[in-house]
Amino acid sequence: MSDSDISAFDITTFEEGLEILKKKLQEGWIYVVGDSPCLEILENIVYPPRTEKNRDLWLSFATAGEKIAIFLLAKKTEELREFLGISKEKFERLIGLEEKYDPSSQRCIHELCFFEGDRDEAISIFVNNFRKLVNSKLYK
Repeated sequence: MSDSDISAFDITTFEEGLEILKKKLQEGWIYVVGDSPCLEILENIVYPPRTEKNRDLWLSFATAGEKIAIFLLAKKTEELREFLGISKEKFERLIGLEEKYDPSSQRCIHELCFFEGDRDEAISIFVNNFRKLVNSKLYK
């Protein structure tokens, strides 16, 4: 992230973080992960630092035992949809985004995660899978 003041910033316990994650996803936000340079580009274009729009990018650090889980959430906005270049129908089903840097093309690539079927069920599955990942030995 840039050196800006992130208005939406939190430090919570892991379970509190999961509850906030679930609530934000239900309110139409998406979970975001990715390489720092690409996340900075996303922030600068869609959620510019030191503007009201930056409040629509939410960062939380949640303690999970000796681990720290990082939650980065972005509010779905028309600017985000245009940045991703997807239809309104697909955007409605978007639940997650991974921004990857591709050294060969020197570009950021959007990996999009969509849900099918019931939105609330998809959110519950997403949150439970995140819980399992953080509690696994793979998460450091």
